[in-house]
Amino acid sequence: MGQRLLLCAVIMVVLAVAPAYSYIFHLSDATGFQNEGTLTQNHFSLLSKLDGQWGPSTGGTVTFNYYATGTSSKYWDAISLNFDLSPVGWSNISSATLRFYTQQGAYPNLDWHHYQVLQGAFNPSYQDNSPTGWSGLINFGNYGSNGLVGWLEAPVPVSWITTNNFDVTLRLWNARINYIELQTTVIPEPNTILLLGSALLGIGAVSFVKKRKTKLS
Repeated sequence: MGQRLLLCAVIMVVLAVAPAYSYIFHLSDATGFQNEGTLTQNHFSLLSKLDGQWGPSTGGTVTFNYYATGTSSKYWDAISLNFDLSPVGWSNISSATLRFYTQQGAYPNLDWHHYQVLQGAFNPSYQDNSPTGWSGLINFGNYGSNGLVGWLEAPVPVSWITTNNFDVTLRLWNARINYIELQTTVIPEPNTILLLGSALLGIGAVSFVKKRKTKLS
């Protein structure tokens, strides 16, 4: 009995001291959008697998296959992203980072190689702006026309995460995207730890009672 309870106690201490773990969420939905011509297009199939199939695709008024925020109806401006956080519960997430595998587009202005993560779905902020260095805008560097950039990332404020149905906008200036994921750090609620610990102690107690009855008989 003592050994079993000691083991359970050790497990509970480990859970309490080092409960955090990493969890990667894959896309539930992805929609390219702009505010000039063709308003939206589903890009989920292009952005949900690391398979060399780059988004965006052309269609409607869009004739260029890379994202480039601005005033022209020939480009997709941004992507509205959705993630289902229910596997861990949104309130258990202590940090989040949006990661995406990237290629530079072929925009004529060689100074365009930027991105920004914005709160909520279909966020229209900066939708007609050239990338000029405001707060939150990230310059990923010039890799040349159609050059492979690789993985890019941006922190997502935890204050934005208030439900398991989580939406965020990725705005881009001259980039193609192959794959997007949300990397998080998860800290289980104390109740979860206590419940698991209680279950382990219960198993140990039941085992002891059965063993004691066997000896008495």
